[in-house]
Amino acid sequence: MKRNLISIFWITIMLICFIMTSISCFAEEVEYFTICQPDSFVCVREHAKKASAESGYLMLGDRVLSDGKRKNGFVHVLGITEAGEGWVHSGFLIEDEPVVEEVTARIISDGRVACRRSIGGTRRKWLKNGDEVIVYAWGSEWSITDNGFIKSEFLERVEANTETEKQSLTE
Repeated sequence: MKRNLISIFWITIMLICFIMTSISCFAEEVEYFTICQPDSFVCVREHAKKASAESGYLMLGDRVLSDGKRKNGFVHVLGITEAGEGWVHSGFLIEDEPVVEEVTARIISDGRVACRRSIGGTRRKWLKNGDEVIVYAWGSEWSITDNGFIKSEFLERVEANTETEKQSLTE
């Protein structure tokens, strides 16, 4: 009887291990793109803490894969450094590939619009309707500008003056 209980115990343990391994093997990878100022970078950390050691860097528009793990506002990313993995703050990751181009845009709003330090991060400054900014990367939800991160819905491209373009082309 005692032998049967021990056998059942070990079979249960092995079954639990098999199930846990199967779940982790089939975890769906999520694709993200980094968004930051063009002359800057995003730190990849060894642990999901701001004070953790840096294990690598990502530039504007870099594509990364995540295994779906999240902790303390960070996302676990794979295959990006010599170590093969690390943690990136979620405020610098978007799911849609940004359109990287430098264009002038105008703020369109009935009120003021917040410029943020990261996606959804702390407010850096306020802009008002009609203010112009330089957009470095357009995202479906957030765009990176010379003033910081701004929700894309409040930005409108400023069309170039066709008369000025004609003059520059003929000179």
